[in-house]
This record gives sequence, C-alpha cells and structure tokens, in this order.
Amino acid sequence: MDKIWRVFESRVFLGLLSLILSVVFWYYTVWVEGPQAIERILEIPVKVKNPPEKVLIEQDVNTVEVSLKGSKNLVGEITPKDVEAFLELSGLKPGVYRLQVQTLVPSGVQVVRVKPPFIVVSIRELADKEIPVRVLTIGSPAEGFLLNEVKVIPKSVVVRGPKDLLDKISYAFVTLDVSGVSSDFETFSEVRIEGGTEPRSSSDISILPSRVKLAVSLKPGWPTKIVRIKVNVMGKPAEAFDIASVEAIPSHITLMGPSSVLENIDEILTPPIDVSNLDRTNVFEVNISPPDERTKFLEKSSVRVIVELREKVLEREYLVPVKVTGSSVFLKWKISPPHVKVRVKGPFRRVSSLSAQDILVSLNLSGLENKEAMLPVEVSAPPGVEIVSVSPEVVKVSVVKEGG
Repeated sequence: MDKIWRVFESRVFLGLLSLILSVVFWYYTVWVEGPQAIERILEIPVKVKNPPEKVLIEQDVNTVEVSLKGSKNLVGEITPKDVEAFLELSGLKPGVYRLQVQTLVPSGVQVVRVKPPFIVVSIRELADKEIPVRVLTIGSPAEGFLLNEVKVIPKSVVVRGPKDLLDKISYAFVTLDVSGVSSDFETFSEVRIEGGTEPRSSSDISILPSRVKLAVSLKPGWPTKIVRIKVNVMGKPAEAFDIASVEAIPSHITLMGPSSVLENIDEILTPPIDVSNLDRTNVFEVNISPPDERTKFLEKSSVRVIVELREKVLEREYLVPVKVTGSSVFLKWKISPPHVKVRVKGPFRRVSSLSAQDILVSLNLSGLENKEAMLPVEVSAPPGVEIVSVSPEVVKVSVVKEGG
C-alpha cells in the first residue's frame, strides 16, 4: 500500500497527470468549445422528404432561420449547403398538416433554435382530365368573305393539376384573330384554361399539349348581325287609357351586309303605328325595310306589333249630403255639417260617370236618447269604386225644438 502511495506522490506520476489534464483541457478548449464558442443564424430552404405519389405540395413558409452554436472554427466555415432543413411527409394522405421542421447539421455543431419551428403544409391530390378546346375569334375577315370552318388539332387537351381545381374546369380555349384575312391559312395557338374559377396559380395546372394547330377556311359571303326591332308609336289612345306595353313579334331580325355597315346598325325602326283614340288592345301587321340598300334580311320582313292598353285610374272628390236613418225618441235633428267630402278612385270610365247621388253617406240615429252627440258617418260607393277618404268622418247631431 505504501508503494502505491509513493507512486501517486512521485514527481513522475504528478508530471504525467499534469500533462494528461493539460491535453484534455486543450482538446476541450480547441475542439469542443473552440477558442471562442459562437452562435450563427443561417437562412435555409425547407425541403420535403418522402411525399406521397401524385400530389401537389404547398407550404406557407419556404425557408427557415436556423441558429447554430459551436466553435468559431466549425460554425464560421458552415454554409447553407452544409445544413439541411426538411419536412417528413412519409405516410401522410391529402390534407392540411402542421409539421415540425427537422434539421441535419455537421458533427460538433448544435442547433439552438429553428424559426419558425412548424410549417403548415397542404397536400393536394393530382389528377388528369380531358377537356375540349374552344376557339374564340377576334375580328372579321375581309369584305366579301365569311369564316367557314376552324379545325382544332387536337380537339381536346389533357389538364393535370389538383383534383379540386380540375373539377371547376369545363373547357380550354384558344384565341384566333381573323381580322382582314382573305384566304385559308393555318396557325398555332397557345391553349388557355377556362372554367368556373381561375386557378390560384398558373403553375398549379399543366396543359398537354400546350399548343394546338388551327386550320382556318373561308367562304364567299357577307357577315350577319342580329338587331333589335324598335316599334315607332305615334298618337295617344283614348282619354280613358294608357299604353301598358308595346311588343314586336319577332323582337329581333337577322341582317346581312358588309361589316362596315352592320357595325353602325343596332336597331331597325318600324313604320309609324298610329294609336290615336285607341280604346282597346290591338294587333298591327307592318312590314319593315332594311336600313341600308347594301343590307338585306335573312327572314321575312313582316312584324306583328301588339299594343296593350290599360284603363287609367281616376280619383275625384264629391260633396255628399248626410242622410239620417233609423228613429229615436226625438223627431227632428240638426246635422252639422250637413254635407261631407268623399274622395273616391277607380276605373276612369266608372268614376268619370259618377255623381254625388251615386254615393251614400248616412247617419244611424236608432236608439239615440241624448239631445246632442258626435256620431260617425257610414259611406258606401258603387261596386268597383274605392273610397279614399271622408272629411269629416264624425258629424254633430242635435235635437231641433218644436217650432224651432
């Protein structure tokens, strides 16, 4: 035992122990803590790993800030290429998830924090859909030519993208400018998407093929235009009537002619329809003429015009005497006022033929025992006539003394 203690207390052992501690301290200082431990922030793009097949991945954040700590030698030489930030999607189905950002860093470097630590990821199912291609023409061919046929090759395209977007797309289209052309031609056009709603991003949807061939053929002829038929009414119907509506049958007609002429024609006026003193709904037969000698109609030029009348509503006021009905204990009564104003309204012919005698204003005195009272009047008018107001609605009745 003494020998062991002598070894521990010997200068050789103490010197060796001192050397070992110095080496350990130096290693920790240089390689672990480094000459100076530092913290550094790098902006790292976020990747996805092991995504499901046939899906579109969308994330609300594409880069994160990664704070690293370690020796100056290690951390100072790290570049964004040496650090990996990723989201693990293994086993996930289409839907929306909040996933933690995972990192891989070189050995000896510590990840202090990731900002933001979580990212919202949307996984959307991808699908293919075949839709027809429609042609949207711009302009008109040269005078004397019409567009005969436009062949689209191919007639349909395949769109690929998130299934929820494809469900809203019914067709694709191309634009074709035929302004001033006078011969058949072929061209290629970019296919665009049309549907119930526009895709949120053009990168969401791909179109195969993205361009189609258009074979355009012309034929001799003039363009056509559908224009409105406007009825020209003159005069006024009988005093008791207003015009309720005027309808042309047909309401539109097809006009053919040079495009330079058609573009200035929006409606065709009928010959004058005279409704002077008209007292009932009537149907007129008229013929219309092309507005320009260079144009002609493609349908028959006869038009039926229906002029519908409605009787006016007339309102009048009458001064009507108050009649006493019923009996009471007294023989004579004084009515004040003896007349009331009655305002009525109804069909023009019915009201205009009324007189004050046709309106009854009465006062029922049955059972009245007081010598003086305020009583409401009762008003009646002929059928079809509406009572608008009565003034006054209450009159004063008082007993007239004998010999008074």
